[in-house]
Amino acid sequence: MTKDIGPGVERLYNTWRVRKRMPTDVRKHFNNKLVFSKSLETTNYVITVSRAEPIMQERKELIAAARKKYKGEVVDFGESVKAAKARMKSFNDGYQIIAAAAHDLNYRQDELAPVQRAEKLAVIGQAARKMTPILKYLEDWLSETRYTKAGEDDARNYFKKRFVKVFKYWETIDQNELKAYVRGRQDGSDGDRAWSDRTCEKNLNLVKQFWNWMLDNDHVECPNLIDAARLMKRKANTKTNRSETNADANLPYSIEECGAFVDAAKKDGYNMLPELIVLGMYTGCRIEELCALKLEDVGPDYFAIQDGKTEASQRRLPVHSAIKQMVERLMQDSKNGYLLSGLSSKTRYNYRSAAISKKLGYLKKSMGFSDRKQTFHSLKATLITRLMNVEADSTLSKKLVGHKIQDLTWGGYAGDADWDKKLEIQVCYLPKTQT
Repeated sequence: MTKDIGPGVERLYNTWRVRKRMPTDVRKHFNNKLVFSKSLETTNYVITVSRAEPIMQERKELIAAARKKYKGEVVDFGESVKAAKARMKSFNDGYQIIAAAAHDLNYRQDELAPVQRAEKLAVIGQAARKMTPILKYLEDWLSETRYTKAGEDDARNYFKKRFVKVFKYWETIDQNELKAYVRGRQDGSDGDRAWSDRTCEKNLNLVKQFWNWMLDNDHVECPNLIDAARLMKRKANTKTNRSETNADANLPYSIEECGAFVDAAKKDGYNMLPELIVLGMYTGCRIEELCALKLEDVGPDYFAIQDGKTEASQRRLPVHSAIKQMVERLMQDSKNGYLLSGLSSKTRYNYRSAAISKKLGYLKKSMGFSDRKQTFHSLKATLITRLMNVEADSTLSKKLVGHKIQDLTWGGYAGDADWDKKLEIQVCYLPKTQT
C-alpha cells in the first residue's frame, strides 16, 4: 500500500520515494520510462521532506536537458558521474581527482541543500576513494569493545538495520540531517515505535564511541558530530513532564501486591516461579542475577553476585532471615548446581531467565499489572522504597542493591561496608512473611 504526503512523494510500505510521470516528449531519452521514480531510502518523515525537494529539482533539470537535445550532451547526473570517473583515470593525486570530479559534476557547496551536497560528495568521494562506508570497520571496532555477546549484537543490529539506512558514509553525515533523524526517532514520525530518551542516548553513545574509534585509528578525518544535548529534543523541566517520566516504568509494588504475586505464582505451579519472586522481593536483584546464582555463590548467610549489568552489580548481600529456610531447601533440592534448579539456558546468550521471564510476564498481565509500569525490576523499587521508609543509610542501600555511587568519596574511595552493618539494615527490608 502507498500513502501520499505531497505531490510526487509517497510511501511504499515503510520507505518513502519520489514518483512522478515523465512527459511524453522526453521519454525516449529515458528508455521510454513512463514514470520517474527514486527511493529516498528513509522511513523518517522529516528526512523525507528534506530529501524530496532536491530530487524533484533533479527531475526538472533532466527533463530540461533532454528537451535541448544537443548532440552528445550529457543529459542526466548518472552520465555526469561516468564522465567524471573516466577523466579521473588521468590523475594520480587524490586531491587532483577530487578537484576534477567537483568540476565535472558542477559542484558548488554554497548553492546546494545539505542533503544534495552530501549525495554529490558521496559520488566524488567514492570515485576518489576518500569516502568511508559506515560499516567498513564495524567488526574491527566491535572486536575491541569487549561488549557482552548480547551487547555486541545489539550494536551490530543498530548500525546494520537502522543507522546505515539513513547515513551511508561518515564524511557525508550532516548536522541538520542527524538532528532530524534523532528527533524523528524520538517522536516516532517514521512509523516505528518512538525511542525513549534513555534508548536515544544509548544509541547516540554507540555512534559516538564508534566515531571516536574511527578517528583514533585514522580511518576518518571528519569531526565527531554526536552531541546528545544538541541533537535530542528535550522536554521542559515542568511538573507535568516530571510526573510523566516518573510514572513511565518499574513502579514499586505495595506489600499487599507482593503477597498476591507470590500466591498467584504458587497457584500457577510453574517451576521456581514463586521462589524467584520471593528472592526478588528480599534481595532487589535483577532476574538474570538470581537465575544465574550458583550454589558455590551461596554461603550460610550471604549471596555473592558475581556478574551483572554493571561493575556495581558485583556484591555480597545477606540472606534475609525470612527466606533462610527456603534458600536451604533450594540448595538441597538442586540437581544442576544452581540455586534455582531446572531452568533452561538453551538461548542464544545462555540466559537462564528467558523462559521464566516470559511466564512471569503472562502471570503479571493476568493479575492486571501494566506491561511496562510493573515489572520484575519493580521488586527492586519496592525494596528501595522500604529502605527509604525506615530511613536507611543511602550509601549502604545503594551498595546492597547494586547501584553505582556517583559521589567521589563514597564511590571512589570507600570499600565495602562491614558485614555487621549489612546485617543491621537487612532487618528493615520487608515484613516477615510466610514463604
